[in-house]
Amino acid sequence: MKQNTYNKGRNKNFTPKSKKFKSQPLKEDFDKKETIEETLDQRLNNVIDKNKAISELIIGYIPYTIKFVAQLYKGVTNKPEKISAFEKAIVGIISIDGQTSLSNIGKILGLDIEHDIAEQKMIRNAIDSMIRYNLVTGDESAYFITEQGQEFAAHGERMKSFSSDFELWYLNNNHSFAGLRDCISSDDIQLINESDFLKEEESLTPLSFEEIKALSEIQASNMQSSKERFILQNATPQNHNFYKYELIVCFVQSIRTKQVRAIVYDDVTQSVLPQLSQLIEDDEDLKQTLFSQMLQAASESEDLTIYNDLDLAKSDPLVKEDVANIITAEKKLIEQEDKQSIVNEENKKAEEINSNDLSERLHKRALYDTIAFESELHNIFQTDKPDEIWLSSPWVADGTFMRNRLPLIKNYLKQGGKVFISYSAPDEGLDSHKDKMVGSQSQKALETLETEYSKQFFHVELPAFHKKNVIEVKNGQCVLFTGSFNVLSFSVTSKNITHVRTEEMCLAHYQAAINQYLLSKKQFAEKYIEKALQEISILPSADVQNYKNERIEYFRKDANLEELFIDYDNILEERRTMAKSDLLTKEIEALKNEIESKMSNGLSQKEVPF
Repeated sequence: MKQNTYNKGRNKNFTPKSKKFKSQPLKEDFDKKETIEETLDQRLNNVIDKNKAISELIIGYIPYTIKFVAQLYKGVTNKPEKISAFEKAIVGIISIDGQTSLSNIGKILGLDIEHDIAEQKMIRNAIDSMIRYNLVTGDESAYFITEQGQEFAAHGERMKSFSSDFELWYLNNNHSFAGLRDCISSDDIQLINESDFLKEEESLTPLSFEEIKALSEIQASNMQSSKERFILQNATPQNHNFYKYELIVCFVQSIRTKQVRAIVYDDVTQSVLPQLSQLIEDDEDLKQTLFSQMLQAASESEDLTIYNDLDLAKSDPLVKEDVANIITAEKKLIEQEDKQSIVNEENKKAEEINSNDLSERLHKRALYDTIAFESELHNIFQTDKPDEIWLSSPWVADGTFMRNRLPLIKNYLKQGGKVFISYSAPDEGLDSHKDKMVGSQSQKALETLETEYSKQFFHVELPAFHKKNVIEVKNGQCVLFTGSFNVLSFSVTSKNITHVRTEEMCLAHYQAAINQYLLSKKQFAEKYIEKALQEISILPSADVQNYKNERIEYFRKDANLEELFIDYDNILEERRTMAKSDLLTKEIEALKNEIESKMSNGLSQKEVPF
């Protein structure tokens, strides 16, 4: 029986014990959510995902500018042209023996050229045309077939010359690459000057005539085409221009082989360019240069940590902690790819997945690279319609949070969902270089959300941690994605092997998802109870009597958290009792002062309303 791999990682029977707890569906207008523009990561992932194997993960990507020359030529080309059947017959007669006389041609055609002047003139005019076309040569005593005549005899056509202007695009350092016009949108190329085009001590290298013919086969087939027998005879260079075009080179690595390959992505057309991808694959130096630049940029933005020594990388506690989980997830990914291959062979039509069913749409893979998971996050917020989303990250950086996370969170909260965000307290170890774990803009945004969505948005600082978790909860089911660090050995070329620690997100076992969900809920409850107690301790006695904290009421509904509220309820009750006592003492004191005041003004005790 075929196993449903989509259900791995979800818990079918998990329902939290709670008092009158029922997962509330999101508002009916969920589908009327605001449109959030796709990020580059999303667009890239959507395209690359269709052009890589399941067992390949995206390492990263880097902008790549391709510069090229657009050279105009004035060309002369010979092209085949049909001739009359009579002319074709004459050439055919001559080609039989390679030569023949005028009188013999007349006899074979059944014409009396000795006595019939008209028939003789007809043959002579035809032969003169053949001579002008350079198909035959000689005189009436002996006509010979030329090389072009032999070509004509084979195809029934003659070659005719014409001239025209044509333009070729080529790379200054690779004249053999002919696919630029097929790859690049001419509407989006940018004109640049020669100083921006040529590198230092580099000069423009013109195409040879043979290179012109080779490129024309692809880019100017109206001037040179072996298939159509258009033969370029001459190409005179005219003016030229320099252009550039912005692309992205994405690097993916196979879990099976550990090999890395480059995929060129065009964000204008949102497509992969196979020819340019192969061009980079074939140029080891260029591939290594781009890969190194990608690693350098990633390490500067703290997305990657680069190690020169593999043993040193393995000693990293973050690597050691999760290496087993990564290995397990990678094995599952390979198994999934193998099963998918069998399914594809058995049934070309993939089964449709109901996007409204959390258990069916999720978990299409056991392991996500950073970019793929960024796209998955958008699906979680915008497609899955969960009841709750829990995000746990050591730090909340202004750039990523304000640009990528905040719009998704706001939009989701407007539809009635609940969001829980936790971040780490500063750590003297890994994050000792960080002044604070939450950016100033992000901190302000978190506080604003907490004010505007007091019953839906929660955020807390937890003791120092380094893992990233995303929990998705819907209809009593929960799914956990957990972030880990893995040492990858990138065998880009035989000359250079680089060891890198990169972040990946694994789909956790369903029991681990339940445990983490309950733990996270307990941690949040403890923090919010702690905040509530701090508020109660400084509240005026008059306000304590009517004190109510809507935030902790959410956690009170969970029976698993009952014990946390015992001390809280006792302290609150004690504080309310003290507040009543304080208020009564103040009332008595006020009344006493009033009596003393009136008595001092001459009132008798009988007049005092007591």
